Amino acid sequence: MKKTLIALASVAALGAAHADVTMYGLIDLSVVHTSAGVASDPNNPGNTNFLVNPTTSPPGTALGQNPTVTVPGAYTGMTSMGSGALSASRWGIKGTEDIGGGMKAGFTMEAALNAATGTNPNDHAFLAAGTNFNAGSGDASANGQMFARQATVDLSGDFGLLTMGRQKTAERDATNSIDILESAGISPIGFYGGFTGMGSSYTQVADNSIKLTTPIGNQGTFTGFYAFGGSPGSQAGSQFGATVTYKATSNLELTGNYGRMYDNVAYGSSPLLTGTGAANGYYTGAATTAATNGVIPRLSATYYDSTETVFGAKLQATDKLTLKAGLITVNQMNPSNAAYDATQTQNLGIPVTVVTNAYSTTFTRTLGTVGAKYDLSSTDHLTVAMYQLNYHGYTGSTGGTTNVLASNINTYDVVYNHDLSKRTDIYGALVMQNFGATAATANNASYVALGNTGLNASTIAVGLRTRF
Repeated sequence: MKKTLIALASVAALGAAHADVTMYGLIDLSVVHTSAGVASDPNNPGNTNFLVNPTTSPPGTALGQNPTVTVPGAYTGMTSMGSGALSASRWGIKGTEDIGGGMKAGFTMEAALNAATGTNPNDHAFLAAGTNFNAGSGDASANGQMFARQATVDLSGDFGLLTMGRQKTAERDATNSIDILESAGISPIGFYGGFTGMGSSYTQVADNSIKLTTPIGNQGTFTGFYAFGGSPGSQAGSQFGATVTYKATSNLELTGNYGRMYDNVAYGSSPLLTGTGAANGYYTGAATTAATNGVIPRLSATYYDSTETVFGAKLQATDKLTLKAGLITVNQMNPSNAAYDATQTQNLGIPVTVVTNAYSTTFTRTLGTVGAKYDLSSTDHLTVAMYQLNYHGYTGSTGGTTNVLASNINTYDVVYNHDLSKRTDIYGALVMQNFGATAATANNASYVALGNTGLNASTIAVGLRTRF
């Protein structure tokens, strides 16, 4: 929608009478049925977890790091509404201005949208108030801010494109390019593919960052990315990444990426229990029972350094058939600035419980994918994809225990789209997951997929998506 009242107001405010300003957006809503009870949280009904979260133990098993706490309920089917199965719902304003000499200046302000409830997502608070058996999915970068997805100013010309502000990392751009579902809500790459490698990673979008994409001859591009840390005297919170894409032929494009983040932090639910039956402890740390009168919102915060590599290829096999394949490797180890990290007591006003020594050896995950999209007609499209996430064995020291873990999760996606117009389509999506065997010591109940061994889960979504 060009030259709307909002766009005109933006132009006037910026004093850019000759700027081209556009308001745009996308809304993706679906009715979702899951076989394993991973539907939306009652306090955040649009926040559906389309994939079973493997950090969630099944009913009757030990919860978190404490074998005395068990998960209530049972795995049963659940039907709810989901926002963003194929594309994250969002709206934004962007503009460009020709400044002469073959150069343009521009800006983008893009907001995340929980379309099912008409709100800005605030998953930070959602995580803090929840429990480890919450069914929703939390992205810790979505904290109710107006422009959670992007807020940048840019400059472009023959040298390429320079952007500064809050934006997608080089790793996120690379994972999008190798995933046939482009890191959608039903894609494990969108869920597990970030620096954390453990689900809905806030590190896929970074504050205080600068990114330069520049051509390499006629067949390639280079992207360099750096996000400044916010900690005096340390590298805490900083990250960098570099991506090279190469057009091997007119139909084949190759992508390679490497990135590192210092003092990454993974947030999880760790509310303080209150009332009778509670020992004033945390769900993830103290002896207590699940029967309580209430909880005090609180987060667990595990700090670590992480590296990520991405390799993949895109082949335009025919005019109708597109193929993609890729491999992502995420490594986690203890943080570079553990002393500083240990001093953190809150994040965005929410108290946190800090862990800085989670790994005695490097924790490695690999995520591989192959996928294909075929145009059945000019309006009908079929997409299929297969993903395998492997958790490699390692030794951890969280809570003073020693754990060795090896596991895998296989995910299969099938999506059918029918275009109603150039801007609107309807779709049906099926996601099937299988949690493979896990090897772990008996005293470990805190790591991924321990209790989910052999679980088969499925999700069906029928939705409507429109762009403006």
